[in-house]
Amino acid sequence: MTLKRGKVEQALESKGFMKQQKKHVFFVYHTHEERLKTSVWTMMSHGNSGVDIGKSLIAKMARQCRIEKVELERLIDCSLSQKDYETLLIKKKVIVVPNVAAR
Repeated sequence: MTLKRGKVEQALESKGFMKQQKKHVFFVYHTHEERLKTSVWTMMSHGNSGVDIGKSLIAKMARQCRIEKVELERLIDCSLSQKDYETLLIKKKVIVVPNVAAR
């Protein structure tokens, strides 16, 4: 499966990843409720937004996002919501979200 670069970029931004323009385009995940910056990130090189992203790069981006390739594909095609993605990260102990009620 290949994914359109523009679709990937748009989906990541809509799922809590904040875009940072550097030598490459970096996406850093921020939590859903509190918008806290996390250590979860991925990146793409600058390029034509219509160019497809191949299987190997999709797999690399999935590892950077700390999920399986199939989960990244679901995140991009919007069958995995931001809350569901965050729940996966919490279950894998990748991120810790402070309890809002504890404050």
